[in-house]
Amino acid sequence: MDAATDALQALDLPQATVPGRHEVALVFDGTGRLAYQLVGRYFEPRLVNAGDQPSAGELQVATRLDRTHLKMGEGLVEEVRFSSRSGGVDMPIVTAGLPPGFDVDKEELDRLVKTHVVEKVQQTPRELIFYLTRLEEDHPLAISLHLRSRFPERVQVPPATVYEYYKPEKKAIGAPLTVTVDG
Repeated sequence: MDAATDALQALDLPQATVPGRHEVALVFDGTGRLAYQLVGRYFEPRLVNAGDQPSAGELQVATRLDRTHLKMGEGLVEEVRFSSRSGGVDMPIVTAGLPPGFDVDKEELDRLVKTHVVEKVQQTPRELIFYLTRLEEDHPLAISLHLRSRFPERVQVPPATVYEYYKPEKKAIGAPLTVTVDG
């Protein structure tokens, strides 16, 4: 680290990217005060189990990406499709997995609420949660999300889900997808 620089300094540790256990130590030699933040991230692909496949039951959900390989700073479109095959569903909740390191178009989320496609949207670090009033039988809905990548990475998009608010056991889970972002 450069002691003459007051600005934020980032340090990359490529030797810590190989599989196995790693120990990182931070040692301050000198006088004064030191402010620091240590951040780590990793990617561990999740194996797709038979239970993770889009269900053929009453509720169905699936995610499609317009592409799975892009450059840092570019965008992609994540489309979440969901439907009910036998009877309508009151108050369905739909989650759309967010790939780590991507930003969501907030204005697009506001438009979904203003145009009554969804009643409410809630964002967590891993997903968007869409609250709907009703999902009619055999009238599939699709929500398209525009996402922009911030980092070079290979990440997994968590699977989408749909379930009935008052009957959470009535649920469908999609499959996770993988996205690669080059630097």
